[in-house]
Amino acid sequence: MKNLSILLVAILILTSVSALEINPEYESNIIVKDFQNSIQLDLEITNATPGTYNLYTLADITIKPSETFQITENTTQKQFTITPTENLDIEGNYAFTYVLNHRGVEKIEQKMLLNIVNLEDIIEISSESIQPDSQNVSFYIQNKEAVHIKNITAKFSSIIFETDDITFDLKPNEKLEIAVDVDETKLKKTKAGVYIIKSIFQTKNGEKEIEGNLYLGEKKGILSTQDKAGILIQSETLTKVNTGNVIESIEIK
Repeated sequence: MKNLSILLVAILILTSVSALEINPEYESNIIVKDFQNSIQLDLEITNATPGTYNLYTLADITIKPSETFQITENTTQKQFTITPTENLDIEGNYAFTYVLNHRGVEKIEQKMLLNIVNLEDIIEISSESIQPDSQNVSFYIQNKEAVHIKNITAKFSSIIFETDDITFDLKPNEKLEIAVDVDETKLKKTKAGVYIIKSIFQTKNGEKEIEGNLYLGEKKGILSTQDKAGILIQSETLTKVNTGNVIESIEIK
């Protein structure tokens, strides 16, 4: 009879254990190596036995908070921060296992897949077509992924502008416009075409250079001035000046 009672208790415990469920949610699984951004992991824990729990992993990942917490209700919401350690030197997909530990009772494992990328893999630096008579000149940085990168510091230069260090955030899939001051005379004299935007980013591993494209649009224009002088003997001077940024042949008749 005693053995039967022990068996029934064991069955009840196993039934309770098997009923626990973990439902993870996160906005992005992307880690940018150059900045080691964190991922917010939201866990919905259901059918849990009341008790003391903690979340941990044996991978090269830090999970915060690491302290124990109490579960007293059937459904519990917990929020954690996932951050790679310095030892995680890998690119591409990285799967790891984290463990919800019911202290002294059971351990429930869950897998998570990270996508570890370089900064140049997820941003595009470019501009719209800039006209030589533009009053406002800008270029943009396009975040091509659903990842939030904070406190980016970089400086930019091209044939028509050069900036000091700029600090900014890039929200998920954001297209950030950056206005710059340019020399109007230099802009008008620069031939139409595609030029390089050179950028230097400050990262945890030092400076990183990333290039983009600056598009200067074509504008054709010939300014003609006519000057007549003299009373008895009249002379006429015709001057034509290329005011555009496209090379054109000028014929004076």
